[in-house]
Amino acid sequence: MSKSTDISVLVVEDEDMIQEILCGFTQRLEGFDVVQVAGSCRLAQVVLEKEAVDLVLLDVYLPDGLGLDLLRWIRASNLDVDVILITADRRSETFEMVNRFGAIDYLIKPFRYERFCLAMEKYRSKKNKMEEAGFLDQSLIDQKLSDGQEVDGQVANVGNGFQNPTYDRIYGFLFNNSHMSYTSTEVANQLGISRITARRYLEMMEQAGEVVMSLDYGYVGRPRINIQL
Repeated sequence: MSKSTDISVLVVEDEDMIQEILCGFTQRLEGFDVVQVAGSCRLAQVVLEKEAVDLVLLDVYLPDGLGLDLLRWIRASNLDVDVILITADRRSETFEMVNRFGAIDYLIKPFRYERFCLAMEKYRSKKNKMEEAGFLDQSLIDQKLSDGQEVDGQVANVGNGFQNPTYDRIYGFLFNNSHMSYTSTEVANQLGISRITARRYLEMMEQAGEVVMSLDYGYVGRPRINIQL
């Protein structure tokens, strides 16, 4: 039985198998509850008009239209709901469009449970931070708007919206190995990136409150990285 504090999820997907996967993955995560499943844009609109939903897991291609149209309708209707796109559409123009309409993540089918879990946990973390803050101060606003930062010539996109692939790789690696601690050099070696790039991304994650960097006195001058979820 779901609790009133659970994050309510609407799955909008017309393929039965994918519906089952999304529902199963979501229900495995504590604190999330699938409240409805809709196989079309129109059915999703009916649900959203009647029920308070926190998060929509949205396919792009639906029998009666595009998920992008539903996303536009959600924004035009000023609904207080977030959206994660889950689709086989790899076109950059689709990604750019959903980004402009404020989707918080974009998962390409077929996706792994670990990547799905990462998207959901990051959404929960950011949602909780905003709710707990009540009133915003400049540092929290800067975290939310920090997607304009650049690292080695690449936009980092941290704190809001989509993540840069390097950011995702580093966070995903730490998330999947959260029982371990690493130096920035070890992270760089594991992922095949430069130590400077790894350190800069890790510092951004620390500023966003996603990781804790602490000094292990067994390695003087070499901070160890511990994930904080």
